[in-house]
Amino acid sequence: MGTDDDPRADALARLEQLAARLHAHADEAAALRDELAALGASVEAIPVPPEPTPEPQPEPVSAAVPGTGDIAGARLVALDMVTSGVPRDEAVLRLAVDFPGVDVATLLDDAATSRG
Repeated sequence: MGTDDDPRADALARLEQLAARLHAHADEAAALRDELAALGASVEAIPVPPEPTPEPQPEPVSAAVPGTGDIAGARLVALDMVTSGVPRDEAVLRLAVDFPGVDVATLLDDAATSRG
């Protein structure tokens, strides 16, 4: 360093030390900035996994639908209704609800013809 009797030389030496430390820290900070930027870019390059798709829920089975689309079952029920004397409007409605997609009017006509 400097001498005890030259305060200016001591101050200049101290300034050089501080400048060297600052330079070392600046180099380290620049290296850290570069490393952070590279890491950020690599994270951005990682594909984001897609959201999991929920599994489809099975459609509830209604207790009021004894044989949906079952023509043989619908015929049997229609014959039972005709035999029991259920009014045609009520029979059509009940069969349409219990057997969607089945031509219930024709089934009732067939059941009435076979009965009688």
